[in-house]
Amino acid sequence: MKHEQQRSVLKGWMKLKGLMGAAVALGVMASASLASAQESEAVEEEAEAEAIVFGLDLFPYVGTSSALPDAPRVVSFNMVGGLSGGTRLFELGGALNINTGDVRGVQVGGAANINRASRAGVQVGGALNLNGGQVSGVGVGGAANINGGDVAGVQVGGALNVNRGDVAGVQVGGAANINGGDFRGVQVGGALNLTRGDMHGLQIGAVNITGGKARGFQIGAVNIADGEHVGIAAVGIYRGGYVYPQVDVSDEGFVQAGIRHGAGAFYHSYALGTQAFGRGEGQGPGLALSIRMGWRKALSEAVEFSLDAGATSLIGEGGHNPFSLYKVRPMVAVELGERLALFGGPTLSLDVANSAEGALPEGLLGGWMFGDQVQLRPGATVGLRVLTR
Repeated sequence: MKHEQQRSVLKGWMKLKGLMGAAVALGVMASASLASAQESEAVEEEAEAEAIVFGLDLFPYVGTSSALPDAPRVVSFNMVGGLSGGTRLFELGGALNINTGDVRGVQVGGAANINRASRAGVQVGGALNLNGGQVSGVGVGGAANINGGDVAGVQVGGALNVNRGDVAGVQVGGAANINGGDFRGVQVGGALNLTRGDMHGLQIGAVNITGGKARGFQIGAVNIADGEHVGIAAVGIYRGGYVYPQVDVSDEGFVQAGIRHGAGAFYHSYALGTQAFGRGEGQGPGLALSIRMGWRKALSEAVEFSLDAGATSLIGEGGHNPFSLYKVRPMVAVELGERLALFGGPTLSLDVANSAEGALPEGLLGGWMFGDQVQLRPGATVGLRVLTR
């Protein structure tokens, strides 16, 4: 009898524990559901916050923003500076516009526009446009445009454009364009274009630096990209590419040593030497400098065809520069074992005398004169290249 009573008490306790557990679980679920509903309702209320039709500020917190600092406005006028929760149609500020929410439409700030969230439309800042979120449309900053998100559209900064995310469209910076992501479109920077990711399109600047692949065309004094890229520049730096030392001799008497540096199908070459056996008056030993850009194609494992174009300048005594050569060179290279290649081919040179008294070079086959200071001349080059791969 005693054991039966104990079993009965134990069963009752187990049932009570089960009911308590179920009640606790239901309470937790109900609380979580209520909290989630409250959060969702708060988000919806924030998203659906009605914009006031008109707002007017003298300064931030002096005017409409003194009572409604977080309210979006359809139209906003700020005598000196203003603060609102966003703009839906138009905003004009004598000096400063500050928005904590999204901005849509047209925004004009005499000195600056500072927006915490996204911006879509047209934005003009006398000095600065600063946006924390995504940007689309047209942005014109007298000094700079600085954006924390992706950009799509047209961006013009008198000095600087800085973007944390990807950029697609047209970007013009008087001094520099600096992007933390990929770039697609046309990019023009007076001194520098710096893109951390890939570049797709056209990049023009004194120095173009792409952290990823340059899948387009670069024009500048210096182009730097990862691996193969194509462009026009005095100096091309192909990260992860090859460097081949080489020497060559040309028909007008130049003997030069230098390097060919490239990746994939494109390369640059740089050479330094002298005119060892110049035959024209005022020619002969001096410092000869050459810079070329080119394209190459493997015809077989041991034979390569290349085509390059560039300039050679001769600097003589006292820094006198009698002439410059602008030459196109179709070349064929044949490997001699694993480390050496013999290359050579015909050339076509446009020779320009840098003064009326300057003597033009004499090649093996003569040439055709165009006035007294320009001649077009066929020639030839032969050289030896060290394959360092």
